[in-house]
Amino acid sequence: MLAGIGLGGIAFGLSIAGLNLVPWTVVISLVAIGTISMTLYVIHARRTASPVLDFALLAAADDARQHHPAAFCSVSASARCRFLLPLLMQVGFGLSPLRSRAGDVLHRRSAAMGMKNAWRRRIIRTFGFPQTS
Repeated sequence: MLAGIGLGGIAFGLSIAGLNLVPWTVVISLVAIGTISMTLYVIHARRTASPVLDFALLAAADDARQHHPAAFCSVSASARCRFLLPLLMQVGFGLSPLRSRAGDVLHRRSAAMGMKNAWRRRIIRTFGFPQTS
């Protein structure tokens, strides 16, 4: 409950901060309640044997090097591929929502299947598997 309220309060509060949809007191209270809830959750997670969100996993050097840049790339690619390209197809080219999404999904899924089947072994044989220290 604490993690859900914390993450939800912080994310929702920050996402509506610049939209002027609600008064600033509501935004500040959402972020404050979220921050307090996340602080209480972190205290609880340190005392629990198996917490829901284990932040100790982020402390490993290998994980920090691999996951933080990957998360940034994933968020930017998701916004571009899943929202902006279909929006361009609808608004810019006048396609229906169904046609714009179908073309988007078709080319991404076919590229993913082709990459997994045809190129993966060649790339690993050529460049090798990355070694971490």
